[in-house]
Amino acid sequence: MEEGYYTSGQKDSLWTIYSQWERNAVRGKGRYRQDQKVGVWEYYAGKGELEQRYDHTRNQLLLDKPGEAASKLTFTPTGTGAAFETAPVYIGGASAILTFIGENVKYPPSALRNQLSGTVRIGFTIASDGTVSNYRVAHPVAASLDEESLRVIKLLPATWVPAQAAGQPVATECEVPVSFSIR
Repeated sequence: MEEGYYTSGQKDSLWTIYSQWERNAVRGKGRYRQDQKVGVWEYYAGKGELEQRYDHTRNQLLLDKPGEAASKLTFTPTGTGAAFETAPVYIGGASAILTFIGENVKYPPSALRNQLSGTVRIGFTIASDGTVSNYRVAHPVAASLDEESLRVIKLLPATWVPAQAAGQPVATECEVPVSFSIR
């Protein structure tokens, strides 16, 4: 759910993005110009807590307060490289990843019928330029849950600030959990 204005069919004003789950809870706010995010955007975690401030014009992270959601992601250096000094950061905050998963995952009917549940972990590589590749099921649960998890993570916008080592951006492996539970 979003609100803002269009000019000639393109987002072109101050926009506010709301949570699908929490009534009137703001997830992000900032400006669009010709359908592109510009200037400083603020991104919020649950309970309206400011999680991140990112300048989309300068491609610069201004503030990052990783909350509980960040602890669910795991990062490891790629190849034989040394440990990184700063972990990669998802633009919009780690809670945005988990929100995206929750809004897009569909419990496979066969898994529901068979009462399958568990947490699939999807791995991928975040390159030194912030692009994402090499998607894979790192920790499988069941074929139908694995496939759905992989589908959703591939849909996640690849907007990352890469990890840093010795002051330089470096590639990193990331794992994201996708949980399925029957209540």
